[in-house]
Amino acid sequence: RDRGIDGSGITHCKPRCCPKHSFRESLCLGVTSLTKQEVDELLHEVAPDWSIQAYETLGPNCVTFCRQMCKRLAVQGVPDWVDSMARSIKERRPVESLEEGHCAYGHVCQLQAQGIVAGLIEVISCVACGNVIEAGAAHWHCPCCLTDMCDACTTQMTSI
Repeated sequence: RDRGIDGSGITHCKPRCCPKHSFRESLCLGVTSLTKQEVDELLHEVAPDWSIQAYETLGPNCVTFCRQMCKRLAVQGVPDWVDSMARSIKERRPVESLEEGHCAYGHVCQLQAQGIVAGLIEVISCVACGNVIEAGAAHWHCPCCLTDMCDACTTQMTSI
């Protein structure tokens, strides 16, 4: 993979000219009031948050990056249709529970289940035991650490 700004996954090319992608259309999302230098500084500021290793096809990805940059540049956001399929595949539904779990770092975790369609595309493994969590099975997810834990390993979590 190409290394970008400050060793991150952020690279640049002319619009619609990246040979690794096919494009449907270009969209104007507005004009920022930032100068070129301010935009360059912003890119260097956010680069540590966008490592090549953190990239996932279903997100976080280039569209996720564009959404965050649009906010920082104070322009219109990326239209939902751009990644609606990826977002629906990645979607997980919360499972009602009277318990609240916490990961090893103390973050509040959510009891949830992966959608059946998502299970055909994305494999979720338990961070504690390494076992694959079946699609539709309830498991704990930490939205801060982006880790998952199967029900059998919940003894390692602190329930409140």
